[in-house]
Amino acid sequence: SDLGPFPTDAAIAALALADRVVAVEGNATAQLASLIRTHTGRVVDAHILRDDGRAFTPQYLLRSEI
Repeated sequence: SDLGPFPTDAAIAALALADRVVAVEGNATAQLASLIRTHTGRVVDAHILRDDGRAFTPQYLLRSEI
């Protein structure tokens, strides 16, 4: 819930295990994806963004075109 200071080493280790990284965020500007890129150098492969205040549902995620 708190990303300051950003856990750079843990993020790099976790991202190294992923073939594909998708940022699922409740904002319009992909803030977490920007933090990940800034601190790890890794660019996320896709974004699913929602800024209408509603919760993400499995159906919403499955309908997202990534």
